[in-house]
Amino acid sequence: MPRCQRTADAADLVDEDRLHERLRWVGGDRSRDGIPADTLGPLPARAAFVRDLSLGLDNDHRDRVDYEAHPAIAVLGTKDEDSAAWVGAGVALQRVLLVATSYDLTVSFLNQVLERPLDRARMRELIGGRSWPQMVLRVGYPAQTAGHTSRLDWRSSFDQWF
Repeated sequence: MPRCQRTADAADLVDEDRLHERLRWVGGDRSRDGIPADTLGPLPARAAFVRDLSLGLDNDHRDRVDYEAHPAIAVLGTKDEDSAAWVGAGVALQRVLLVATSYDLTVSFLNQVLERPLDRARMRELIGGRSWPQMVLRVGYPAQTAGHTSRLDWRSSFDQWF
């Protein structure tokens, strides 16, 4: 699976649309939208199976830590590939996140390996070819606590979409 991650990360680095999207949403001092720089967490000191949302952007201000060499990785998959299965995957993900939090575990998303059709097909093969991968999760204890991201008032988000 690390090879799948490296391939997906390399593709992201040369994708101008993705780089521009990260510039709009990641880093800096954000009081309203996006991911502030102080919530990104540490960078790996050596190769590790983690997703760096600031990939391709300036990373000099962040600490570097050693992540565990063999983290717990989970793939949330569904039997079918339709809207009902996606809703079911969302419900299952909610449960995983809540249970992990109750044990003081953190969960990070490694979905870069699912965001392009060819990478997703490779992941499907890797997990046996009988289910559709919907989420790839890294589960463990945090190397350090991160800051908090701001939350929009739900009414402003609701009005934006409806």
